[in-house]
Amino acid sequence: MFSSRPSWQCIRCLVAVALLWPVAVPALDKADLELVFEDDFESGMDGWSFSDAVNWKVEQEDDTNNHVLSLFTPSGNERDYFAPRSVATIKDLSLGSFVLEARLRHRGKEYGHQDLCVVLNTEGDYQFYYVHLAPVADEGANTVFRVDNAERESIAIQRSDGTTWGDQWHDVRIVRDVLAGDITVYVDDMNKPVMVANDITFTKGSLGLGSFNDIGWFDDVKIWAPPAQKEDVPFVSIFDGNSLSGWKASDMRYWSVEDGTITGQWSEALPCTQNQFLVWQGGDVANFELKAKFRLAESTGNSGIQFRSRIAADGTGVGYQADILPGGPWCGALADEYTGREPLMVPNGHKTVVDFDGNRTVTPIGDPVALRPIGEWNDYHIIARDHRMTLRVNGEVSAVFVDYDTKEFDPSGILALQLRNQMPMKVQFKDIFLKELP
Repeated sequence: MFSSRPSWQCIRCLVAVALLWPVAVPALDKADLELVFEDDFESGMDGWSFSDAVNWKVEQEDDTNNHVLSLFTPSGNERDYFAPRSVATIKDLSLGSFVLEARLRHRGKEYGHQDLCVVLNTEGDYQFYYVHLAPVADEGANTVFRVDNAERESIAIQRSDGTTWGDQWHDVRIVRDVLAGDITVYVDDMNKPVMVANDITFTKGSLGLGSFNDIGWFDDVKIWAPPAQKEDVPFVSIFDGNSLSGWKASDMRYWSVEDGTITGQWSEALPCTQNQFLVWQGGDVANFELKAKFRLAESTGNSGIQFRSRIAADGTGVGYQADILPGGPWCGALADEYTGREPLMVPNGHKTVVDFDGNRTVTPIGDPVALRPIGEWNDYHIIARDHRMTLRVNGEVSAVFVDYDTKEFDPSGILALQLRNQMPMKVQFKDIFLKELP
């Protein structure tokens, strides 16, 4: 199922073109989804609930026969945290991934923070994202915010300089891809996003429309979502426990099967002057989950699992690596080997976001993970979905990487086990299972 993917070089070239800001292609396409909600407000507003019902009504648009949902009076509601005060929420609809389209028209005065908002993935009174559309982009406007029982935080990776409302309708599309973590926002031009964010704090919840303290019209709301989930694709074993069938290295002398494990080893009797890679022969991996057990025989051991990578002409592994060291910032870290970028992209216990221009933001996500004592088995769980990669060691998240770098992002590539040439060492792997993700 993996072997039919195009070559690494071809995909990298195509994605580099497709992702050049401000042009982007969302992972979700409504053509592949089911229409789960639509409302043109010709039959009232019974499908909606309101934070301040007295400020909302269905009214006729000017001299036409068209009816719209109207937020006709600014709300005076006070909220515990800075968030939209007037919100109309769709009843009985809770979604993770979706594509929302609607027409929005601001009806108030012009000023920098003149806003209309879309609220999504609402899990609680103060647990949600909201898209704030306004003419000026600053710390409080024209961005994607996260509210998580605390003051709001802007999470936009890229955004435009602002949306000028005028006295006219605007077409808005929001694509929320939970598996990738993406929130992509379009206004009028459906090929050019005005905002991109990436976050998985909230993965399912209600959707709504509204404003902080302005007024406006909403119409022709349509929402598409993935069809009911089919039976989960199972993990597939890619190591038979008895042989290296399906695996290949440029120099097989360093690799063997020992006691039901893939064993990489070098010693004074068999010196290693260059990093060695045992490559899975099942084809390139793109969106996938990998589960494997590993252990080091020495406290100086140094290894890793290469993914979405390539083997250069000189045998060097180039690309993403889930690192394996006994401890420190490289233990459970996500490295970007020999690409020209800083190798330690995500230290143990951190999240790194790289924007379209290659700028990095690194934040801690918790205490660094630790391996079990030398000689004991550890669990690695790698999840790669589009631009988001998550590493788990022994059940704990060790690194999260969100990579939008148009020059360096790798959507697909080989899967390989590494034996590093620093000093004599032995590393073993077993129970290696792979699952393709949509």
